[in-house]
Parts: sequence; C-alpha cells; structure tokens
Amino acid sequence: MRKEELINELRKSLTEPENAKEAVHFLSRIELEESFPYLISLLKEKISKEKKMEIIQILGESKQEQVIPVLEEMLKEEEAEIRLCALYSLIKIHRPQVLPILKEALENKQTKKVALQGLVELVDILPEEERKDILKVFLNALSTEESREEAIKGLGKMGDKCAVSPLMALFEKSDETYKRLILKSLSAIGGEEVKNFLFKKLKEEKEIKGEIIKELEKLYFEEQKEEFSIPEIWWE
Repeated sequence: MRKEELINELRKSLTEPENAKEAVHFLSRIELEESFPYLISLLKEKISKEKKMEIIQILGESKQEQVIPVLEEMLKEEEAEIRLCALYSLIKIHRPQVLPILKEALENKQTKKVALQGLVELVDILPEEERKDILKVFLNALSTEESREEAIKGLGKMGDKCAVSPLMALFEKSDETYKRLILKSLSAIGGEEVKNFLFKKLKEEKEIKGEIIKELEKLYFEEQKEEFSIPEIWWE
C-alpha cells in the first residue's frame, strides 16, 4: 500500500457521511506527520515565544515517539514558559522514554511540580524496576506543600500498601481539601487497614462524613465481591 493510494481512498471517503469523520481524522494525522520536519525546523529559527509554544503543543498532541528528542531539547530554552510547555507536551506523549526526562526535571524548582504531575499521569506505564524509586519520590513530596497534591494522587494511582501509613498520618493533620484527596487515594489502595481507618473516621469526622461513607462503600463491596467470587473451573 503506497501512501498516495491510501490518501486518495481516504479523500473519497470524505463524501460518505458514515465514514467522513474517521477519514478526516486519519488524513489529519498523515498530514501532521508530513509536516514534522518543517515544524521542527521552525523551532530552530528566530520566531516568537508564542509561535514556538504553539508548535511545541502541536508536537505533543501528535503523541509520536519521534518528537521526544526535539521536545527534550526545548527544555534547555531560556524562557521558563517554553520549558514548561515542552514538559507538558512530553507528558502528553505518554511513553516510557519520557520517564528519565521527568525524573531529571524533578531537580529543578521551576519544573518540579509539572514533573510530578507527569509521573502521576505515567504511573500506569512504569516499568517494574522504576516503581520503588517513583514511590520514594511521591512519599518525599508529601512533606512539601507545593507538591503534596500530586504526591497524594500519585500514591493512590500506584496502589502500594507502603503508602497507607504515611497517608493516614497526613490525614490527621490536614485540612478538609487534603483529607478528601487522601480518602480517594487510600480507597484506591484498599485493604483491611484502610477499611478500619475509614470506619474510625466515620465516627469522628463530620464535614467529610459523606465522602467517607462513599469510599467505605466501595471497599466494602469490593471485599464482598472477592469473598463471593466463583472460582474458574477448567474442564478436561
């Protein structure tokens, strides 16, 4: 199949109401890929900050692995807005190759919060050997106000039981906003320790009692589901 033949067939499909939407989407991706060299060349020229950020966003939206080195290079730009824009675009690409870049960005105060947000987004594709290191990153970030929200969300997404005690301790000294976030993360991690903690808080907390009931209900019925699950039978 040659690209020219494919494009011709897709263009024919534009006149078919039931297929036009899919054809437009396919064609737009082909045209975007073909424009990559031109867009990347523009980034090396003296263009406005706004134009540069627009191109960076387009490259991120493409979700193509091939633009990762280009976006990584943009992290060296003098303008802080451009660096943050490049980091957000790298996160959108959602590839394991972005993880080392995010870990390096954690070392910079200007990019640390965005890097943490990115790690939260990429938790689902973390290689097993990376999980312990990222878990430590989130646990350490709990102690810092500016990164606490991302850390709580990240620990919930990771679902590691090691995070239960630190999250429960943080709950005790947090305001209602953080308590709500912690409830969701604890519920996502689950387990008997979490269930008992929520039951205790059900009797102590008034302002967020409704949220506690909701999360406790999730845990209760998940446990019931496991208890009454029917084992799979393999017939010979």
